Amino acid sequence: MSTLQGTYTALITPFRPNPRARKEFSVDYARFRKLVDYQISWGVDGILVLGTTGETPMLDTREKKRLVKIARDAIDESKRNPNLFGGKKPKLIIGTGTIDSFDVYDSTKWAKGEGADAALVVAPYYVKPNMSGMIKHFKQVDKAKFPFILYNVPSRTAGTGITIEMYKELAQLENVIGTKEASGDIKLIKQVIDEVKTPLAEQGKEFSVLSGDDNLTFPTMEAGGDGVISVIANAVPKQARDLTDAMLAGNAEKAEEVSPMLYQLAAFAFIDGNPVSIKYIMKSMGLIKHDCCRLPLGPMASDKSVTLEKFLEKFLKSEKAR
Repeated sequence: MSTLQGTYTALITPFRPNPRARKEFSVDYARFRKLVDYQISWGVDGILVLGTTGETPMLDTREKKRLVKIARDAIDESKRNPNLFGGKKPKLIIGTGTIDSFDVYDSTKWAKGEGADAALVVAPYYVKPNMSGMIKHFKQVDKAKFPFILYNVPSRTAGTGITIEMYKELAQLENVIGTKEASGDIKLIKQVIDEVKTPLAEQGKEFSVLSGDDNLTFPTMEAGGDGVISVIANAVPKQARDLTDAMLAGNAEKAEEVSPMLYQLAAFAFIDGNPVSIKYIMKSMGLIKHDCCRLPLGPMASDKSVTLEKFLEKFLKSEKAR
């Protein structure tokens, strides 16, 4: 698999109200297919299904399998109809991380069988593993013999993150191909680039560093990173891709033209948590019919929705003027 570069969209899972459903909302599969097609039509480099933004912990096994099949079928169709979908076949990444190392191993093997290009494996949450346990966890996943991306997000893993020392050891694993760095620590990100990515490249091993925070895409790539696994690309895939394309082409000046808008949108896309806020934005843009999330995620707070509406009114006007 070639180096991961560019924009990878962490897809939401759209729901629709269903009072008869046990979980109150049913997955809107038809809308999900439209969202996948929307991403492909704007030429994103890949899509992530079953990530945090997709509310994966609240999905059952049947729902997960059907969502993956829809995404895979859409990508396969894009390969057969290049004129319809912009001529680029995006990569399919499937989130397989949880706290049970052996479940993650099984899920990663399943992702391989589903025709994915890679798995995304988050550092174990809630249990707060020590360093030796964390390393053994990822070594167990490596036994699945399938490319996977490390996911470092201490804010969602009880403060337990992947340190630079861990990175140096984990990056040596045969099937580790990169990281989604969502620590928010630009110093650590630069260390990973300088002390892990660069030395490995000199040895002929690829290791991509993707920003896991939309507001840090520009500085991550400026430091030598490769792109972003993006939340806001759900709403603005073209602009997110314009930024990463420009940076990969060495055109920081062009990237700086779109970066402020994306930075501002990213701030509002997390005003009341993720994916609550991005779903609200997507509904306002007409991309989804309902912005509902499954419990324990609730609707956006009224004061924050008023603030977001004021921003969106200006934002959508400015985008139409482009």
